[in-house]
Amino acid sequence: MSKQPQRHSQTAAITLAQLAALAGRDPSYFSLHRNELPDPVPIHTGAEGRPQLAYSLEQIAALIVERVGHLDESIVRLRLALSGHRPPIEKDRAAMLSPKNLHKYSMVTFEDGGHIVLHDDQILSELPSDIATKVRSAITSKHAQVSASRCARRTRSNTVTTPSGDESQ
Repeated sequence: MSKQPQRHSQTAAITLAQLAALAGRDPSYFSLHRNELPDPVPIHTGAEGRPQLAYSLEQIAALIVERVGHLDESIVRLRLALSGHRPPIEKDRAAMLSPKNLHKYSMVTFEDGGHIVLHDDQILSELPSDIATKVRSAITSKHAQVSASRCARRTRSNTVTTPSGDESQ
């Protein structure tokens, strides 16, 4: 008796559209990264035409464990928040490739070389006082640097070179 190949049921597999909805990405994102996903399994739904391609849930679970199984939940959440992950709002491929909402987070570098990532709506008084003081001084020094570079740029842009090579203002 010959052994028949194992057929996956529809509950043991997930379609690309379902995977995209679960991940909060557009299906075109997964099409771009098809080589990183396991081999799809054809699912026959009884409809005319080609069978729908789906991915084995066991293989997707193994892929997830392989990629992020060694990370703590907080690290995974931080990476997800900083990656620009969001529910899909457009079907446009270019929109899916450019992360959005990263402007809501700021990395503040302290004078001692330390860093902190803050949401732009973060209230500094909610932070511990020593960190809030460091953040305020880092923001103040950053504003001073930006202001100085803008003033220097304005001064340079007003300089005109004459055909003879002399500079005048």
